[in-house]
Amino acid sequence: MSDDAASTAQDPTTATTPAREEVAESAPEQGTTAPRPSESGGEHDARAEHDARAEHDARAEHEPALHDEPEARPARGEDPRPYLVLTAIHDANARAAALTLSHADAWERIQKAISDKGIAGLDLVELSVPPRAFHALAEKLQRPADTVAVYDVFPLAAHLGRTQRKVAGQFLAAEILWTLEEQGTLAGIVLNIRPDVPRSWGDRSPAAVRQKLVDDGALDLSEDAIADFHAIKAAWDALG
Repeated sequence: MSDDAASTAQDPTTATTPAREEVAESAPEQGTTAPRPSESGGEHDARAEHDARAEHDARAEHEPALHDEPEARPARGEDPRPYLVLTAIHDANARAAALTLSHADAWERIQKAISDKGIAGLDLVELSVPPRAFHALAEKLQRPADTVAVYDVFPLAAHLGRTQRKVAGQFLAAEILWTLEEQGTLAGIVLNIRPDVPRSWGDRSPAAVRQKLVDDGALDLSEDAIADFHAIKAAWDALG
């Protein structure tokens, strides 16, 4: 698996807005079997984006309850090891087969990067992006035309549950795109990114979600955990 990422702002171990000079290329688990939109854009792109948003909204009506299933996790601060999330920003219109192959490559790459480092666990978290926005991101990163996703890796505190990890992973990935949008890098394309935030969280605005993750200690990492993550990230980058 390979590649580099989007440059944003701060270190992921010291803020909820991580800096990224590297993402990668491809993407996994979810996805549709619909063909990718034509490069000419226009009505087809608009329709594809509308369908992608409708699918996301329909899924969100049911998924949060499933994600809230209880999960045995250590108490806050009990396990000092980082829990890694491998994020995949992917084209909402990408073919499922292409995403599966892409995920497999990224998973192999992160396993090599982890090597003998101790981690509390590893999740792959997807963030589906409307086709035009994804193509703009891929172009910004100078990715090949057949790229279906870009990847990055972030550390989280080991005590977080499955739902918190998914929201945190999606949010950290989304911050890359929001930063590029603010910089005007995405050629005026309006992003419509919606992390899968449970209804039980109440306010699902970016500011509220960020504060919720901070309150939950999403980035409460020990110095050793930060050092281990930096070593893993350096190995990940080197393998790209």
